[in-house]
Amino acid sequence: MADGSPELNPALDRARLAEAFRQAGRVHIPNTLTNVSAERIYRCLVQGTKWSLTFNKGTNFLDLANVSQEERSKLAFGAWSVARSDFQYFFDNHRLSVDGEPYPDQTH
Repeated sequence: MADGSPELNPALDRARLAEAFRQAGRVHIPNTLTNVSAERIYRCLVQGTKWSLTFNKGTNFLDLANVSQEERSKLAFGAWSVARSDFQYFFDNHRLSVDGEPYPDQTH
């Protein structure tokens, strides 16, 4: 990981995984990355990524940045209330692109 790129766990039995995928059409791969790579990605996601809260209001969607825990709780209860009778989504989001442009920070 000298260049910062994530590394696959060298202990993976790729032939066994390929055979499992061939037979089932899907495969679960625990410990896919090396510990160093997994820890780096975790730190990047927790400490270095600006997340926004995304939810729908009818047919429109809203992206809100820098939402306090109090605001988040109020919005979550509101979304839950709507979801009892209508379609609703509510999730954290980090946009990689808005209109297909390259991601601005290639080192992230």
